[in-house]
Parts: sequence; C-alpha cells; structure tokens
Amino acid sequence: MDAGSQFTLTLTLEGQFQGAELQPIELPKGFAVLAQSQASNVSVRKGAVTRSLSLTYLLAAQEPGAFKLGPFQLRYKNTPVLTDAIDLVVKKPALPPSAQPHQRYTL
Repeated sequence: MDAGSQFTLTLTLEGQFQGAELQPIELPKGFAVLAQSQASNVSVRKGAVTRSLSLTYLLAAQEPGAFKLGPFQLRYKNTPVLTDAIDLVVKKPALPPSAQPHQRYTL
C-alpha cells in the first residue's frame, strides 16, 4: 500500500455479544479515520440463530513506514477480548500526490 491510499478495516463480532463494550480503536500516528459504519446481521439456519456485528472503518495511510494496527479490544462481562494485531507496511507513493495519473493538465 502507498502513502495516501485508503483502505477498509472491518472488525466482526459473532455470537452472543449483548452487553459487550466496544473500546474506541487506537491507530498509530500516520493514519486517519475517514468514515465509519456499523451493521448487524441475524440469520436462522436449521433452527440455529447466528448474530454478528460488523464495525467498518475507512482509513487513510498518511505517511510511509512499518505499522502495527491493533490489537483491538472489547470488554464482555468485564473481561477484555483482544484481536490479533495487523502488521502493515506503507510505501512512498510512486508519484507525488500532486502528480497522480488521474489528474489532467492543459498547456
């Protein structure tokens, strides 16, 4: 991924999570949250009810480097539950932001 790129991070909880307290996500310096959304799903299959909750974040990598996202945490019945961390490498863009190929110039 290049600096200036946007990407989506989705955290999904499955099972019985009523009463779970989601902790705010903490990102390393160099990342920005552009948007976030939440979706829930309930399905019944062969009489079994399955519930899930997805939290989706649109993130922007603002500078190059090696980063660790997470671990992300929630509390369920006063017990912390952690995700694994995600290692991410952000590279310098091939072209400077002012010269991205989608821009046109007339001389």
